[in-house]
Amino acid sequence: DDYVAVINLTTNSVESKIELKATANRIVLENGKLYITEPFSSNKILVVNPATKALESPINIGTDADTMEAKDGILYVMRSPFGVASEIVKVKLSDNSLSKITFPTNLQEAKNLDIEQNKIYYTVGTSVYGMNITATEASNTAILSYTSSSAYGKMYGFAVRNNHIFIADGGDFSANSKAYVYSLTGTLEKEFTVGVGPNGFYFND
Repeated sequence: DDYVAVINLTTNSVESKIELKATANRIVLENGKLYITEPFSSNKILVVNPATKALESPINIGTDADTMEAKDGILYVMRSPFGVASEIVKVKLSDNSLSKITFPTNLQEAKNLDIEQNKIYYTVGTSVYGMNITATEASNTAILSYTSSSAYGKMYGFAVRNNHIFIADGGDFSANSKAYVYSLTGTLEKEFTVGVGPNGFYFND
């Protein structure tokens, strides 16, 4: 029953809904289209045309899509199937052709793909990795690792922006937790106490 809601920003009311007939997770706007991961038992990226308010043909990339970013006409999608190698699927949006970067086996369950300038960042456990956007192999060398006692909230929030790496830890999801700011070389710059279960970062650019 998931849908994309079209909201009038003057009245803050929902004008219409675009039915997806699938489970929506992450959403990216690129070249006038909305790309939506549908991670649960599906191998599709959903494509919505906001102008026509209609679904277009989906893109088949494989199951377990996690996070994604778009840059210069290419959609970068992190796939993290449980128990097997992770991979980044690169979708050339002009023709929906695919290419892949398969990760080494010790980097299973990679998550939190983000792009800053010309570098792709991602996480495995409590470590952050980075590689050039033109690389054909995933980096196996961590930029940084942090300590977490959280059972389920490790790297609960992650972003790279303005030459900084931002990490939020979920803690025990009942008490205030922590957020950290690192340099791109892995030096801890700031540490904050934040609310319960911090799971994202948003920036006023």
